[in-house]
Amino acid sequence: MTHVTRKLLSAAALAAALVHSAACVSTSAPTAARPKCAGSKLRVAPFTRLDATRVLVADLSVLKVDDAPIAAEASQQLALQLSRFAADPRPNRTRYQAVSPKPGIEVRQLPCVIADARAAINAAADTGAHVVLWGRLIRDIPVPVTINSDVRTGTIQVGANSTVRVGNIDANAAKTLHLLITATLRRSELDFGSADERIDLASLADLNLLTTQDGGLRGVVEFAAGLHHYARKEYWLAARHFERSAERILPDIYPETIDLAIGSAYLHLAMYQRSMKFFDRALSNTPDADKALRAALLNARGYARTSVGQHERALSDLSKALEITEELVGRSDPLYALRLNNRAFTLGVMGRSRDAEIMFNEALATLVAAHGRQHPRVAVVLNNMGVLDLTSARYDDAASKLNEALNIDREMLGQDHPNVAIRLYNLGSLALARDDSATARQLLLDAYKIDKRALGEHPFVARDASRIAELLAHEHEHAQAIEKLQEARRIYEALHDHESMAHVDERIGAACCDAGDAVLAEKWYRSARSYWASQLSDLDIFRLDEILKSLDCKQTE
Repeated sequence: MTHVTRKLLSAAALAAALVHSAACVSTSAPTAARPKCAGSKLRVAPFTRLDATRVLVADLSVLKVDDAPIAAEASQQLALQLSRFAADPRPNRTRYQAVSPKPGIEVRQLPCVIADARAAINAAADTGAHVVLWGRLIRDIPVPVTINSDVRTGTIQVGANSTVRVGNIDANAAKTLHLLITATLRRSELDFGSADERIDLASLADLNLLTTQDGGLRGVVEFAAGLHHYARKEYWLAARHFERSAERILPDIYPETIDLAIGSAYLHLAMYQRSMKFFDRALSNTPDADKALRAALLNARGYARTSVGQHERALSDLSKALEITEELVGRSDPLYALRLNNRAFTLGVMGRSRDAEIMFNEALATLVAAHGRQHPRVAVVLNNMGVLDLTSARYDDAASKLNEALNIDREMLGQDHPNVAIRLYNLGSLALARDDSATARQLLLDAYKIDKRALGEHPFVARDASRIAELLAHEHEHAQAIEKLQEARRIYEALHDHESMAHVDERIGAACCDAGDAVLAEKWYRSARSYWASQLSDLDIFRLDEILKSLDCKQTE
């Protein structure tokens, strides 16, 4: 998938400094060209900020030795511009206190020339950089060029609409100075969901990105910043950086890759509707021949569709993904087992328990054979099997599987991992099904604390808070229930998830009414009604109108 558009970068942002520099050095003695970078001998100050996106700017190569000082000035100007890069794209930080407050960007200059993408990747690995900027400077074009199919040399004048080529590169012979800057991203991975299914970005696209337009450099650095925050599980920041990179450069070059990245970030944020939008777009740009990518996208979209209740469409996606995966890797591969697990879960949600059990057992056997019993992927399948048992009222079987999944994750991932919170939440649901509210309350509170520490303002924290509020309301602790529901509402508001806000508003109204406060209850019910009215949802409007007509709030004891 190496379909990079090769065009020369207009040096508009650097023009004044470089033209001045060219005038200053034109009478200087020739300067030796910079040496090529040589592996572990790189002379560069180490990066010091673990929370920053790390950018390495190499010296530009030149065709004429006389141009070496201009190239050095260009490298310095690039580093200076990027050091001023605004790494946090959100205008209002107050809503997301849990993310790293000043992630920033750290720029280092490399006093040697990188010759190709392989050397750039090696330089990134040697220095710990996330992205390497390298390339060359062309001035006066001293080599033969092709103009409208005619080969010419020497002093060249062309019309404004002429097609000019220097080798295989588009050029503009009417200008005296050209920068050809390439940005190479250090190879990275994206993972989908709790099953830890990973896909190597380097297998999706040649990430040796030519910066082809004004803002292109920043577009690539935005994408690198997104990958950096994604790896740190700061998915909201990752999504914002990915989307900003899409606005600048990547849609013209790698539309499916950037949409995959954005969709994956939103999938981790449990913002399923938004993630589906980007998976839809990525699939529309992915050719049938790229089977691995299509299977990954179909699997991810199927997971999201299951989560929003689009079960038939989800099953279609997951079945296609499974079929492609079997063709690519066979039935004994862990990747096939992970996707079989997703299909089984959807079948279980649809009530096809027997089919789901057969698939879960096959997935479990494959993963145990590949990884052993004590592995997080095994815990994922055991958890889903336990949830199926819970919905089928097989409580003892559910407890056995959910507790085994919990113990595996605690041992392999640590006490404070979000997967541990998922297992505790499901065990809390099991305790509720058994009418053990005291145990349920403690398990749900433990899940909430882990999620809050690990995820910050995340839909899973809102989910936990809402479930705890349900227990508090049942035990007539109305003030505490309202407090938890309002916390959930603040998270949904920060995520612009207005539908979830409307559902929470209605629950706050009910809690206020149970507390005997009719005025506040009406306020929150009307807030929910206002949202459904904006969506022209007649059934919800009618339902809330009926509640408001008969609102009778007597404090429950």
